[in-house]
Amino acid sequence: MKRQTTWILIADASLAHVMASTGKEGDLAKVEDFKLDGTTLPGRDLAADRPGRSFDRAGEGRHGMEPRTNPREVEQERFAREIVGALDKADHRQRFDRLILVAPPTFMGLLRGILPPSLANKVSGELTKDLTKVAIHDLPDHLEIVLNP
Repeated sequence: MKRQTTWILIADASLAHVMASTGKEGDLAKVEDFKLDGTTLPGRDLAADRPGRSFDRAGEGRHGMEPRTNPREVEQERFAREIVGALDKADHRQRFDRLILVAPPTFMGLLRGILPPSLANKVSGELTKDLTKVAIHDLPDHLEIVLNP
């Protein structure tokens, strides 16, 4: 009988690791890494131009217009879509049977919002923590609750 392959996505808004587990205790293998380019820039430097100017409705005053979206949030959503796109391709190739999501609460919400239904059905566990900087050999201790429910 074939062992179930579980992929674990460990992500935050700028870094992600995909790990694989075949069911052996403490057995994790790195599958892929993702990194958001330009994450060291402050939000004000992500926008290339100064905001536009507008006239007041009444009077002759002018003022700067705020952008409708936060450039950092746009970059984080693009990064999340890149990760989900790669996971979706791997799902179509049947590279894993189950998926576990590990991310801080804000990024977890972003991921949940863009997961296609076929991929959302494979999610067997979630952990709302930032484990992106935890060493691979320490991950099984943190993931035990979602790997062995």
